[in-house]
Amino acid sequence: MLTGLIILTAFFFLNWRRFAFGLPLGPILMSGLTFAIVPTGVAFADRSDKDSFLWPAGLFVTLLSTGLVGLLSGYLGLAQLGIAHAALLGGLLLIPFLGLVFGSRKPIFKIPTDTAWIFLTNFGVLGVMLASFATNLHPAAYCLLLITLISPLGAAYLLPMRPALLTTLVSCAISAIPATGAILIAFSHF
Repeated sequence: MLTGLIILTAFFFLNWRRFAFGLPLGPILMSGLTFAIVPTGVAFADRSDKDSFLWPAGLFVTLLSTGLVGLLSGYLGLAQLGIAHAALLGGLLLIPFLGLVFGSRKPIFKIPTDTAWIFLTNFGVLGVMLASFATNLHPAAYCLLLITLISPLGAAYLLPMRPALLTTLVSCAISAIPATGAILIAFSHF
């Protein structure tokens, strides 16, 4: 609920001056999709205690692709923010992932679900910024970014295997499919 309130506040704060001139329908619809999908992701991420890499890996791919789509959509500031968030989350994921690569059966430390909540909320605000201010954003690219965001839901059902290393790699690959589509659509409309 708090995530939805933060996203709604960001939308009104970023667009309050534009309401006087008639905000186009596109940013409203894309922000509405963000408002609907991100809290859903938060609800499921809070319940996924068994897979500590599932949501953070999906969020890493989402934030990285958001930065690239922002760059290709004419919003350089958001590109820098998205890639910086991806670098921060990637650094958090690196140490436990290297532990798995070098033979540990379980991650060295578990990434708390609060971390996923914070990064999902950050993506919600970045998504509203992208929808509101990107000059060349294609709606299909934005929708694919949102599908990338919720791809861990599908990965949780498609990955009955338990080896954490394999689960992490397959989860990233599943998230990369819609992310690649979003980047290619944004590149084709650059």
